[in-house]
Amino acid sequence: NGDLLIGKFETKGIYLIDKFGKIIWKNKNLNHHWIDIQKNKIFIPSRKFVSLPTDLDTNLINSELKNCNFKNSAFDTILIVDRETGKTIKNFSLMEILIKNNEFKNILNKKVLNDSNVCFDPLHLNDIQKLDENQIKLINTKIPLTSENILILSFRSLDMIIFYDLDNEINGINS
Repeated sequence: NGDLLIGKFETKGIYLIDKFGKIIWKNKNLNHHWIDIQKNKIFIPSRKFVSLPTDLDTNLINSELKNCNFKNSAFDTILIVDRETGKTIKNFSLMEILIKNNEFKNILNKKVLNDSNVCFDPLHLNDIQKLDENQIKLINTKIPLTSENILILSFRSLDMIIFYDLDNEINGINS
């Protein structure tokens, strides 16, 4: 329809602009890299910034991130926005969820031990793809998925993709 979705990582703000340049809506959050739109929802890689190790929660303090000493480390979040209104439906931090998976924790720990630059940006979420019904059926013939509400997430810092179940906070890790 000619609408344009724009976000500038350096400053907060995601905008939907119509083909005549009129701002339809603005969302105050950050965006980072590739988004996906499906069923009137926009799935956006976003971030929050934390100081390491002081801002780590209980699960993360038991990871190698406890040895990082870095202010403003980028912790990726997934921002889900209503396409029509621009209102935030959900914004959740991936690190706090993913660290509960022992396989993920082992991979993260090895990366931090081998490359201290990972402390600056432990995940670096590059892409979100929301699977549609046909994609779910196709993937289910090779890999059993846990629901019909799956995201594929690509992480640069860990050289990893995961299938993330939005309904159950379950992830399948492929590195």
